[in-house]
Amino acid sequence: MKTKKDEHIRQLINEEQIEMFMEDRSGMREQAKTQIGKIQEENRRIYNSRRKDPARYEVGDLVAIKRTQQGPGLKLRAHYLGPYQVTKVKPYNSYDVVKEGDHYGPTKSTTTAEYMKRWTVSNTGSSGGEEEEPKDRDSDVDKVSGSVTTRTAECRDDI
Repeated sequence: MKTKKDEHIRQLINEEQIEMFMEDRSGMREQAKTQIGKIQEENRRIYNSRRKDPARYEVGDLVAIKRTQQGPGLKLRAHYLGPYQVTKVKPYNSYDVVKEGDHYGPTKSTTTAEYMKRWTVSNTGSSGGEEEEPKDRDSDVDKVSGSVTTRTAECRDDI
């Protein structure tokens, strides 16, 4: 038999269960929040320990900019275009650049320091504006005398 007293007791038990559930849930939420905070702080610390500040460029610096648009036939092309001259320094490590000379690439562009690197100019050549030639892998240049020695592999025929 159901009585009003049984209904009242059942209602009190339900209210207490709901209250306990809410307390447990809020406790679990707080615990999860502190764990997430610890993990985020650890991730932030590890990321910042490996982070390097971007290079700073000034107006007038010669730079090469990265080719950002890929397409058919560009896989074996140079990854950087240049030289470009920095014309304006913008906030957040971005720069306006203008093409110097006659080469492939956009005439004007805006780029970030992430996609730029310094343009190196050879100071030893008689004409002052030539780009530096890459060093041959099989030759060594003596810094004092300037002579070039070539390394060759010896092949044995008696093998």
